[in-house]
Amino acid sequence: MAPNKAGYHIDGLVVDLIGILDAPEVDKVRLVGHDWGSAICWHTCLRHRDRIDRYAALSVGHPGAYAHAASSRSSSRTTSVLLDSLALGEVGRLPLTGGFGAG
Repeated sequence: MAPNKAGYHIDGLVVDLIGILDAPEVDKVRLVGHDWGSAICWHTCLRHRDRIDRYAALSVGHPGAYAHAASSRSSSRTTSVLLDSLALGEVGRLPLTGGFGAG
């Protein structure tokens, strides 16, 4: 467990995930992210496309939906505190193309 909140920055968590793959020398995976772990996996897919064969996000919406809700001024604004705290940044603005899950 990280000794402080800064230890949970999304970039560091992506590095940790890639380190888990590197340790046993796993080149490519089928990745599944659940709930707030999906944010880590979305970022990993964007930054390390060569390492991800397919990706499934479970129990969470597409990051673009969160970005849209966060920019909405409506009273029905519903954003996830956990995803906001992970600083989704560019993930919500980038389309995921390139065949993840195709085939």
